[in-house]
Amino acid sequence: SKCEVGKTCVPTDCSAYTLTSCPANATCTNCTVGCGDSTVKYKLSSCNSNYYMDGSSCVACTWDDYTLDSCPANATCASKTCGITKKYKFYSCKTRYELSGTSCVCTSNYKVAPNGKDCYEDTTGELSLTYNLPANIKMEFSITAYYGQIDWGDGTVEEITGDASKISHTYSTAGDYKITMTGDIVSVNRINQDYTSYVKEFHNLNLSSVTSLSGSRVAATFGSCSKAEGGFPQLPPKLSSASYLFKGCSKLSGNVPELPSSLKYAEQMFENCKAMDGTISSLPENLSTVTNMFHGCTNLKGPIPALPTKITIAYGMFDGCSSLDGEIPELPSKLKEADQMFNGCSSLEGNIPELPSGLIEVSNMFARCSKLTGPIPALPTGITDAFGMFMNCSNLDGEIPELPSGLKKAAYMFQNCRKLTGEIPELPSGLQHGYYMFFGCSGLTGTINSLPNSLTNTMYMFTGCLNLEGSPTRPSSMQTLNGDCTNDAYTFDCTKITNDGTWNGVGSCAFIPSTDCSQFE
Repeated sequence: SKCEVGKTCVPTDCSAYTLTSCPANATCTNCTVGCGDSTVKYKLSSCNSNYYMDGSSCVACTWDDYTLDSCPANATCASKTCGITKKYKFYSCKTRYELSGTSCVCTSNYKVAPNGKDCYEDTTGELSLTYNLPANIKMEFSITAYYGQIDWGDGTVEEITGDASKISHTYSTAGDYKITMTGDIVSVNRINQDYTSYVKEFHNLNLSSVTSLSGSRVAATFGSCSKAEGGFPQLPPKLSSASYLFKGCSKLSGNVPELPSSLKYAEQMFENCKAMDGTISSLPENLSTVTNMFHGCTNLKGPIPALPTKITIAYGMFDGCSSLDGEIPELPSKLKEADQMFNGCSSLEGNIPELPSGLIEVSNMFARCSKLTGPIPALPTGITDAFGMFMNCSNLDGEIPELPSGLKKAAYMFQNCRKLTGEIPELPSGLQHGYYMFFGCSGLTGTINSLPNSLTNTMYMFTGCLNLEGSPTRPSSMQTLNGDCTNDAYTFDCTKITNDGTWNGVGSCAFIPSTDCSQFE
């Protein structure tokens, strides 16, 4: 409006603003030219609902049969977006619903829940267990349900619907409370884990609709159960996932409950159930995830039943089950990882079955199975780490089979396998860890004239192999002596092997006697 001496008035650049007015179906930004010219120009910012931007115009959307502003909760829909608007058209009704006119309603097999929208079926059985709880404790569960009820055991009863993922209740007074769940419930898991509260007794877990009762690596499904007593409850007939269900229930006793044919996931299901003193009648054929399933069940008795063919990972499945007896059943052909699978099963007898060709992880697989007999079967070629695989299997006999060419870690592999005979097979060129590998294998014979240069630790490697001879050279990877006997201590103690001179010097203890050799005779 005013010009100062020596200053030039430059109009605002409104070249991008091409509209003289803003369309009624749009929002715009504007630009005033200025410098004495009050002309206002506009450009589109966005189009209103049901319009889309086409250059400098807003064009009405064409929806065809996309007529719904939202998709019904009990249906699946296709969607179409135009501008800032999204509309839907019906595609199909969800499970348990059928189309009636333009709406999805419950099929004749189901009932309408009191909320008017969920469909549920009549079920049998219940989930019920007693907790010992301190005062002012909140119990919280994650529950998936079509419709059900939970009786908190203090006079409070609540509905459970498909909309509820978490449900909780606070107890003002300490005491024992029986919590009971009924209805069309699919899965249950306790969320909060307060170890001042614990399961005192399992009554029933046989609710017919339940498919999942899985916990987590942190805690069992229903929380701390180390003080729960009595037997194991009957399991739901449709149960598919039961990982961590009874983890740490160390006082529950009796037989393993009948496992439903639908069961697939059972990781740590009975881990450390030390008082379980019955037998395993059978394992479901669909069972696939069994890591540490019976780990630490020291009183479990009887033979191991047939192993399901779908198992690929069986880490620690029977680890520490020292009272299981009978022979090891045929191993699943697809088994790949079996670390500690039978570790400490000191009552198992008979021969080791054929090892699957794809087996790659075998650390401590048969360690401490002192009653196993017969020869060691052919070793799968993909094994690279066999730490303690046959450690303390003192009744295995026959010759050691060919070692996998890629084997790198073999510490304790044949420790105290006293009845093995014949010569040691060729050691793989990449072998690194050999400590205690043949310790106490007093029945081995033959001559050791060379060792892989890749070896970095031979401590006690041949100790007690009374009849081994030879004069091998110290591996090049061990030429640097560290002064503390860490890498080669007593490598050849209680053998007939002699020093070729490369094992001399500070830091080498390979030929220093330390053991009473009579223990190996």
